[in-house]
Amino acid sequence: MRPTRVVVVGAGVAGLSSAVAVLEQLPHCSVTVISDSFSPDTTGDVAAGLWEPFLVGNSNEKDILKWAKGTWDQFHQWFQSGEEWGVRMVPGHTFSDSPSQIPSWSNIPAQFLEYSMSECQQISPCYVFGYSFTTWVAQPSIFLPKLKAIVEEKGGKIINRRLKSLDEAAPDADVVVNCSGIGARVLVPDLSVVPVRGQVVRVRAPWVTSFLIDESKSTHAYIIPNTDCVVLGGTLDEGEWDLTVNADTARQILKRCCELDPSLKDAEVLGSAVGLRPYRKAGVRLEEDVVMTSGRAVPVIHNYGHSGCGVTLMWGCARDVASRVATLVMKAAL
Repeated sequence: MRPTRVVVVGAGVAGLSSAVAVLEQLPHCSVTVISDSFSPDTTGDVAAGLWEPFLVGNSNEKDILKWAKGTWDQFHQWFQSGEEWGVRMVPGHTFSDSPSQIPSWSNIPAQFLEYSMSECQQISPCYVFGYSFTTWVAQPSIFLPKLKAIVEEKGGKIINRRLKSLDEAAPDADVVVNCSGIGARVLVPDLSVVPVRGQVVRVRAPWVTSFLIDESKSTHAYIIPNTDCVVLGGTLDEGEWDLTVNADTARQILKRCCELDPSLKDAEVLGSAVGLRPYRKAGVRLEEDVVMTSGRAVPVIHNYGHSGCGVTLMWGCARDVASRVATLVMKAAL
């Protein structure tokens, strides 16, 4: 009896984590990953990697909490393993000029603390809401190559290919896992998926060891330390597809982040990058579907629309995908 053939479309944080989760839960499956982009050329490679549910659209809150907690626990495992996964704990602060509520995920990170309005205004008279917490920073540029290597070590195949539709992934598949991110707009097609362009500047500033986020609409900015640099951001340009670095935007990011932390004026600029967050107003799509190929209905598990928190949700979603694949395999065996 031949193994169940699982084809994963996409090799970003959602795709490779899903492939590894399937191989771990169903080691007798045959897994193939098809993508036209691999690290260091994925959207995830641009991300600073901060664990925090952000820009999730109208996703179900219980699902977001479950997936975020699953990813938090996986990052903890990676950290405890002693291997270099690009994962570490970082403390920091978030402020805003708009009153808000404590986020529903506040019980997951370590040392979550809400600030009073007076404490916020000691930082800036513009701020009226804020909190601090300690969280994971997980760098896709480090862990994505490791996940790809695990897929190959477990017998999975990696194919560099651009698909025009999900149909093209189905002929040699018993299950297709669609982790195509912004590509879902064309491959599904799902026109509700739109890019939210994000540009960042990377600087060398080893003295910066905590994150700082300004969530104010007019002055949105963030400072997030990575292992080899500090990531400064950023932009939230909905509907913008341009992957070219804009020099004026880079200067504005630097200016705003230096206002938040004046010590950054002494930082060496290493470069800039742009990524397209796969935003979906309806939220993350993690559900089953079918695609027809040669008169055969092939099950599809969609896993896309993670927008600004692909890193935050990746492993929780991947486990959900693996469980759904296992159910499909069980049904097919009956």
